[in-house]
Amino acid sequence: MPKILIIDDKEDNLIVASALLKNLIPGCTTITALSGIEGLDKAKSEQPDTILLDIKMPGMDGYEVCERLKQDEILKHIPVIMVSAIKVGKNALIKGLETGADAYLAKPIDEYVLAAQVKTALRIKKAEDLLRNQKKILENMVLERTDELMQTNSKLQHEIEEHRQTARKKDELQIQLVQSQKMESIGTLAGGIAHDFNNILFPIVGHTEMLLEDVSEDSSFRDSLNEIYTGALRASELVKQILTFSRQESGEMKLIKMQPIIREALKLIRSTIPTTIEIKQDIKTDCGVIKADPIQIHQIIMNLTTNAYHAMEETGGKLTVSLKEIEFAV
Repeated sequence: MPKILIIDDKEDNLIVASALLKNLIPGCTTITALSGIEGLDKAKSEQPDTILLDIKMPGMDGYEVCERLKQDEILKHIPVIMVSAIKVGKNALIKGLETGADAYLAKPIDEYVLAAQVKTALRIKKAEDLLRNQKKILENMVLERTDELMQTNSKLQHEIEEHRQTARKKDELQIQLVQSQKMESIGTLAGGIAHDFNNILFPIVGHTEMLLEDVSEDSSFRDSLNEIYTGALRASELVKQILTFSRQESGEMKLIKMQPIIREALKLIRSTIPTTIEIKQDIKTDCGVIKADPIQIHQIIMNLTTNAYHAMEETGGKLTVSLKEIEFAV
């Protein structure tokens, strides 16, 4: 459930705003603070999803509160909606936005405008949190893989030095070293691509999601927006598939269904082989589970389809992948 922090020095305003938000945004939780200092403390302890901030408060006004929020590494990602008790001019609006506020509303506030602003802020916060989590996961995966490759590279160099007197062994290790260096470069490149790719995807996914919320079901733009949204999510999934495939560590043996693993591998292989080769799937849905390592199964499927692709690389053809249960006679 979304949490909304309301900061206002008048208790009556807090009660009214809290009741209004709970009515307009079902399921939300409101947290209240009667001063800027209390608001900052509750922002740190409660980690709200959005902050509704009054400007005119004794001691520390809303501008200073907003500046402190945006200077804090933990709190700076929380959207802030400033609220003024009186109608203000352009300079006050500019000042509010310069302090880092995401929106600025002047009383009397239309309750539906307030609800729309809060919902928009909540959607943006949710999208940004998801993007940061995905970015962190991808970067950690790449760092771990790169570290492993660097260790492997160091080990290979040491072995080459020890066996430099044996020409055959040296040649074999040199080939492995080159391959390890290539993989290390790919790991480093993947980290940069993952970072930039997420930056590209964020506005696409976030703004498309907001537009889908705003346009009506019968709008002529809805199909196009759905295509953009689906494509962006597919791109994000493809990055995950590539990184999963690049990992070579063994997973755990567990009960799995083969169908989703095969389909995932075929999506990846489809993007790497020429269009002159047709991929046909004959995957039975009633097949039972098996006990295996899903990463190894994924690797086996990729190896089999890659070998088949190389066999008809020049002439083209049809690559058929089938899955069915067979009973063996005893």
